[in-house]
Amino acid sequence: MKMLLRHIFPWAVLKYLIMPIYYYHRRRMSNIHAAASKKVLVDRSSAKA
Repeated sequence: MKMLLRHIFPWAVLKYLIMPIYYYHRRRMSNIHAAASKKVLVDRSSAKA
């Protein structure tokens, strides 16, 4: 039981440190990808004209 607690407790603490960073970067990258796809659409539509 002690071994289990020694293993689970550090991961529970690390999860609360890592997950906000993960969510921040996921949101940041989705914004970057959305901006890049808009730019590609603008380039394609201007090439057709």
